[in-house]
Amino acid sequence: MNKKILLVGSVFGLLTVVIGAFGAHALEEILLQNGRADTFETAVKYQGIHALALVLLGILSEKLNSSLIRYAAILMVIGILIFSGSLYILSIILEGVIFVSLEIFWKYWINSLVTFS
Repeated sequence: MNKKILLVGSVFGLLTVVIGAFGAHALEEILLQNGRADTFETAVKYQGIHALALVLLGILSEKLNSSLIRYAAILMVIGILIFSGSLYILSIILEGVIFVSLEIFWKYWINSLVTFS
């Protein structure tokens, strides 16, 4: 088993539980005020599904020694960060109070990906 993939999947799984609990209790008023509780729930759900998929990829890497598994894991991590991350941000900001520029957001992620590789 690829222990790095298992570790990353496990960490994302742990964060799914922590973020979900934090959203259900500490952020409940903000999410209801913004009308974004369903958006936050979607982000948590997709993060959890992808965390489980990462763990399964780690287990599968024992049977198949392929670089494709590594690339699939990297793409899943990127997907979690971009998709769930953007939904988390969208859920907790008030429209008109905090403006997040998509250009700056995408430049940040692209720069992170380039330096990560």
